Amino acid sequence: MEELTLDAELVFEDRLMKLEKIIQLSQQEVERTSAIAKDASDQAQLAVEQAKEAEVAADKAIKKLKYATKQLKDAKVMKIAQKKSI
Repeated sequence: MEELTLDAELVFEDRLMKLEKIIQLSQQEVERTSAIAKDASDQAQLAVEQAKEAEVAADKAIKKLKYATKQLKDAKVMKIAQKKSI
């Protein structure tokens, strides 16, 4: 009878050690995936900031293009007016 109790205790201890190992591995996996998620979040935030900067730069470029187009149009009008005055 004592041998059965001893065997049951050994089985219980073995299962307990296996469960502790599983928990330890799970905690390590959580830490690893959390680090990956944080890195991805940081990269996404940087991408959003860069996209905003690109949008501002594009808006500035559009304004410059409109201004240059207007100047070109004005220059053509002045050239035509100059030709007619001669």
